[in-house]
Amino acid sequence: MDEWTTYLRQPGFDRLWRAVADKYHRHGRIGGRVQLTGLSDDEIDALSGLLAVNLDGQTAVAIQLSKVDEALRNSKFRVGLVEVLGHLFPDMRTREEQLAEASASWAAFRDWANEDVHRSAVHDWIDRLSEGNAPGYRTYLDCYRAYERTGQCDDWRYAIRALEEALRPHDVWRLPVFAAEVTGDPHGLDRDTLAGKVFYWGLVALTADAAVADNAWTSAPQPTAAADSGVVDDLDSTDGTSDAPSEYMRSVYMKAGIRLDDVSSIVWVGNWPGLFDVPVALPLMALEHHVKEVPAADFVYVVENPSVFAELMERLPFGVPVVCTSGQPSVAALRLLDMAVAAGSTIRYNGDFDVKGLQMTLSLRTRYGDAFAAWHMDAHTYRLASHDTLPELSEREVQMLKSLHVDWDDQLIPAMTRIRKKVFQEHILLELLRDF
Repeated sequence: MDEWTTYLRQPGFDRLWRAVADKYHRHGRIGGRVQLTGLSDDEIDALSGLLAVNLDGQTAVAIQLSKVDEALRNSKFRVGLVEVLGHLFPDMRTREEQLAEASASWAAFRDWANEDVHRSAVHDWIDRLSEGNAPGYRTYLDCYRAYERTGQCDDWRYAIRALEEALRPHDVWRLPVFAAEVTGDPHGLDRDTLAGKVFYWGLVALTADAAVADNAWTSAPQPTAAADSGVVDDLDSTDGTSDAPSEYMRSVYMKAGIRLDDVSSIVWVGNWPGLFDVPVALPLMALEHHVKEVPAADFVYVVENPSVFAELMERLPFGVPVVCTSGQPSVAALRLLDMAVAAGSTIRYNGDFDVKGLQMTLSLRTRYGDAFAAWHMDAHTYRLASHDTLPELSEREVQMLKSLHVDWDDQLIPAMTRIRKKVFQEHILLELLRDF
């Protein structure tokens, strides 16, 4: 180690160089001052020698960067402060230099992303992504980070190839079959993969209703800005509170001739004269291709939990239609309830007395309007079933409840926020059965 390196790296200078480096990084010039407090003996000796001042007995000092630069140039080493910082912190860049490097890297990625793209609409989407002004910006950033690490992003290439293929005229294909044909992997475009997210957002940008898509993205023109934007434009933002694809998401794919899984989306139904007497799990596929309408019934009783559905099926008189959504209503459940309302039925719905239960109830209330009735989702039922051993509502859950507007019983939310207990459907089963 040469003499000037030994001199610069003595312990008494450590805090000075780090403070000066931070100042220089932020401002990109030798200017201003740094302040050091709680000076140690080593620091007093080192600073006194460099600046040719007497700091004995002082515990704090404000040092002009220009004075440090001058002292270094007048020392026997004849070096400036910038040279010293470059020697001590070889990877250091000013903020301006970092922004210039990031801008050049961002432009290089944009050019790379446009390679092997043949459709002008896709080029336009990529250019808008690069400006932070298109659906899928967050996902585009993920691809950029992969490109920064390795100089490429295979997921991007797979997705763009699939996107251009999907824009050509073709028969309707299910997503795994289409993915196997285009990428070689049936799961290559799954919604939870990076390639799948790029493919989805490309479909949103190029085929979907722009007015709807606007709700799922934001502009963030710098590649470093998205981390602080608070906007999540991945698939969850479109998917609501369910892991299953939403109606909107399915429509995005279908506009490109891609069908999502229509077998796993199911709804339980039974005790419905003219439809199904015994409990049956109806997949979306059956509701789209085979069951086009349902027999009219005055009321269709809908419950959230499978265990309650099973109890009702065993104990209700024949002819009382019962439907189970198994939690968040799937597209299959919504399709069946749509048919019921179209046939003139009223939906009587019962769910859990917790945040998610009320959110699902309100969602169905909004969807079906006057054809919807909350079934024992009232303050009276809640008070009857509440007791000390039930799980507590957290403070966050209480605040979330206070933000909900329950128009069928204005006493329900006050009761829940006062008692602060979660009541589940299983606790009020006897109340439900008394209606029959």
